[in-house]
Amino acid sequence: MNQNVPGNYYDKYHTKNPIARKLMEGFFGALDKNLNNVKVSTVLEAGCGEGEVTNFIYKKFPKLETIKGIELEIETVKEANIRHPHLDITQGSIYELPFKDRSFDLVVASEVLEHLEDPEKGIQEVLRVSSQYILVSVPREPIWRVCNVLRGKYISNLGNTPGHIQHWSKESFASFIRSNAEIINISSPFPWTMILARIK
Repeated sequence: MNQNVPGNYYDKYHTKNPIARKLMEGFFGALDKNLNNVKVSTVLEAGCGEGEVTNFIYKKFPKLETIKGIELEIETVKEANIRHPHLDITQGSIYELPFKDRSFDLVVASEVLEHLEDPEKGIQEVLRVSSQYILVSVPREPIWRVCNVLRGKYISNLGNTPGHIQHWSKESFASFIRSNAEIINISSPFPWTMILARIK
């Protein structure tokens, strides 16, 4: 059975920690720059969590025909709908996206692939429902673990965040995506790797 392993809950989008807030500013800055490279009218975020990235895209492209979010954890879906009642966010798995082939101009999978027992199956579903672009991001290893250890977190697991079962360096993640799509841009907002790619 291919599992999508949920992680620990930490609301990084609304934290008051000044360092974490600075990191998230860098993340959204990189997201914004990558989105400047695409022209889209339909968007899906697979594994959208509480909908913060989906909402960022919604605000960035106010004239979208369609924007949807899919999230595995039902409690997180409920939270997303409380935070963003204007968005269409429903429960579902990245392994079995309930959409026809090439349904969306852009499919986003942010902070999802590291939770997948079978990331190849997950990325194939993302590619299947995209007609043009994918935008994916994962924690950059081993920097991610080192940062956790330095802040005294998950020491017994050598800094590995609960739920992270895949670990990519910038180079290895680029190689993984390159084998599936044509890379347009690679960004490195600390401590993540973010890749914009075009389907082959």
